[in-house]
Amino acid sequence: MKTAIIINRYSGSMLGKSPIDQAKKLHQYAHAAGLTARIFVIKPKWLKTVLTRLIHAEFERIIVGGGDGTLNTAANLLAGTHIIFGVLPMGTFNQFARELGIPTDIEQALHTLAQATTQLIDVGEVNGQLFLNKSSIGIHPHAIEIREQYRRRWGWSKAVAVSFALLKTVWRPPKLRLTLTIDNQQQTIITPFLLVGNNRYETEFFAFPKRVALNDGLLNILYTNNISRFSLFTMAIRALFGKPLKQVPELINIALPTLHVESKRNALKIAIDGEVSKIKPPLEFKTHHQQLCVLVPTQQHKEA
Repeated sequence: MKTAIIINRYSGSMLGKSPIDQAKKLHQYAHAAGLTARIFVIKPKWLKTVLTRLIHAEFERIIVGGGDGTLNTAANLLAGTHIIFGVLPMGTFNQFARELGIPTDIEQALHTLAQATTQLIDVGEVNGQLFLNKSSIGIHPHAIEIREQYRRRWGWSKAVAVSFALLKTVWRPPKLRLTLTIDNQQQTIITPFLLVGNNRYETEFFAFPKRVALNDGLLNILYTNNISRFSLFTMAIRALFGKPLKQVPELINIALPTLHVESKRNALKIAIDGEVSKIKPPLEFKTHHQQLCVLVPTQQHKEA
């Protein structure tokens, strides 16, 4: 099978290593795993270009290494094609790779991918932009921006900076007036956040949530309405310490295939798989059922 491995040279686990050393190590691991592949270690700005060329060159399997933002870029190009998408967890949180069951150790991950089977999974979409994990407005994009400020100023790790950024954002949260269309009925809410997940989360919603399935054809929508600052702060503390949020009465949790969101603002700040941008309302969320073919561990590797 014609295979390529593309690595974001600036991903978390590759920082401080030269591209040549990265490529040599990956070639060694791939060879040991029985994978014959062309290896590309590139800057993020070249990712779309290289992926597009590989698609046109009729590669059948493309394995991408990086964080969730890098994987999102790849998914936007590979969804709806017949190309098999493999994931190497090389970011900080690696939410998507964890849910696929891919080991975080790169050598083990390549062994797993070499023996993997395939599965068709869903992708979410908001205004033409696909997402693998979640898309959110309000607290999350604001916290990401503050997190990056802390990292630049203090040199903190992403994991440490995000906790302090979240608490700061929650203490002075944004207030969004949104009109949601749910089951053909409109509902206006005032909320500090709206989170739309690709597929349903388990009932106990943790800081790093796990989905019930990756192909159930639904979006998981989470928000509050007129929540007090104290209740919101309590919710954030529970999330940071991995406590279940199903016991929080203010949290509204529903599953739908589509969601229409209106706002009087000219633009809304949005986080899509951890990458922040601005988007012009209205927001049209929808799911694309089983449109991405991914490599997943065999049962033997899952039990190992």
